Order: sequence, then structure tokens, then C-alpha cells
Amino acid sequence: MGRPYTAGDIISIFFGVIFGMFAIAGATPQISAIVEGKIAAKMALDVINRKPTINQDNKEGKSIKVQGKIEFKDVSFFYPSRVD
Repeated sequence: MGRPYTAGDIISIFFGVIFGMFAIAGATPQISAIVEGKIAAKMALDVINRKPTINQDNKEGKSIKVQGKIEFKDVSFFYPSRVD
């Protein structure tokens, strides 16, 4: 036990507690944004690290060779801002 508290000590402690509460109240929105960012990052990493159910390197499956030609008939387009 040291010296007794003075009026100046009590006022300093009071204002220290008040300023600390304001700082914590001001940081609350940022804390929720950080938590939301962590959740979004985990969801993105889950998609990136997901193991596909189909193995594209497997040569045992059925192979289909697709060939074709695309032909456009009676197709026109224009830009509304450029009549010509």
C-alpha cells in the first residue's frame, strides 16, 4: 500500500476509463468488418482448395471428339449511337 489517492488521481482514472470506453466503442465497426473479411476469405479458400470429383487426367473414361461448324444466317447488328 502506497500513498492515498488524491483528487487528481481519481480524475485521471475517471477520464482514462471514459477515453478507453470511447476507443473501444469506436473500434467496434472495424472489428465486425475484420470478422466478415475472415469469413469471406475462408469461403474463397474453400472453393480454391476444393478437390474436384472428376479427374480430368484419367484416360480410362469415354472420349468424345467433337467437331462442327457454326454458321450465322440473317444476323445483323448495329450500335444505336452510330447509325452508319
